Amino acid sequence: MRKLDLAVEVARRSEEEQIPLKKAQDAVLFAAEWFRIAFMQFLSSEAKPLMGIRDVGKWKAYAFERFKGILDLTVINSSKTNSPIPDGAAEKVAESADGN
Repeated sequence: MRKLDLAVEVARRSEEEQIPLKKAQDAVLFAAEWFRIAFMQFLSSEAKPLMGIRDVGKWKAYAFERFKGILDLTVINSSKTNSPIPDGAAEKVAESADGN
């Protein structure tokens, strides 16, 4: 029974799409870089407007809306940098932006 369980697990793993560890590590590094760049742009452009908002709910809504737009632009512009979005990831970014 254990051999059967092991065989099923091995078959299941082999059917999944696997990527090289280096490619996954690079994608994580690039995503962190995009996030850092986007957050710095967000702080540079939105600090004063955010400081003027006293209602916490309004602050959160405004901050989320503005940061999401900046992050989206950062990812889109990544193709012009040394850390471009990996092939096939653009579809997933679009899904995330749509809220799916």
